[in-house]
Amino acid sequence: MKHGKLLILLILLSFTYLPFFHFYTSWPNRFVTSPVQAHQYRIDLILPTYGDPFWDEVAESVKISAQKYPILLRTDQSSELIRQMEVSIASNVDGILVVGNDTVRFNQSVERATQKGIPVFTIGSDAPSSLRKKYIGSDQMEAGKKMGRHLQQTFGQDHQIGIVTPNHTLRARPIRLLGLKETLVNDENMLVFDQIEHLLNNHPAVDVIVVLDGRDYREVLQIIQTRTGKVNQHLYTFADDPAIHAYYEAGDLSGYIEQSPQQIGEKSISVLINWLEGREELSPDPIHTSIHLVTQRVKKHDQNH
Repeated sequence: MKHGKLLILLILLSFTYLPFFHFYTSWPNRFVTSPVQAHQYRIDLILPTYGDPFWDEVAESVKISAQKYPILLRTDQSSELIRQMEVSIASNVDGILVVGNDTVRFNQSVERATQKGIPVFTIGSDAPSSLRKKYIGSDQMEAGKKMGRHLQQTFGQDHQIGIVTPNHTLRARPIRLLGLKETLVNDENMLVFDQIEHLLNNHPAVDVIVVLDGRDYREVLQIIQTRTGKVNQHLYTFADDPAIHAYYEAGDLSGYIEQSPQQIGEKSISVLINWLEGREELSPDPIHTSIHLVTQRVKKHDQNH
């Protein structure tokens, strides 16, 4: 009888404790603990305002590329680049990617960042007189020269060429203009105006027009169409706006310089992470991304790497 009671007690105990034993032994399979997170570099990407298709493409490329590395990326898109830089400097981030603006205030901000040990890399537009570590983006001088070579080969050295250059502070526009001037044999035939209306009022017969900033091309085209009813000029620009290709396909544009926003984003992250991890010593020499000349006369890309 005693043995029977003992057997019943053992059976009851097994039903009571077996579930707890199973839960305990299966615990590691129920909750997979995350590995210790590697050190993350805090990187700020500072670009002009949202809604600019070119910079939006650069931002997306930087975001995708940053996911391959231990990077905590914060993107700030604002018309007040310098104020955003000061916020990043105060936050003591590990690195800054920013559109260069070769002004005294911008250079002072870069200097403050450098003094705190924060490396600054300019992208898309350079500030070579600053203490930035490196520039990653299009060779704007070569872009202007490439355009100038095409215009001279197509129209000759004595043809008048209208240039529309808006009053922007970003460095790309005057550098492109300088490239054009260096390439065209007779730069006295360059008619430089900050507004298309002034160009057309003073030189109504001009039939070759270069818009130095692709973001202004739509407005220039609309003004020409409003004044004349159709486009009689050969129009050229630089693809700072991805929509430029649509104008080209529609026949409203004779040619343009195409840039590589995706490549700018990829190379920016690669260069930055290599610098942070000490894998390479940086010289101040820029890293230029690809540009292409697209024209209706030559149905192919004239590529520059």
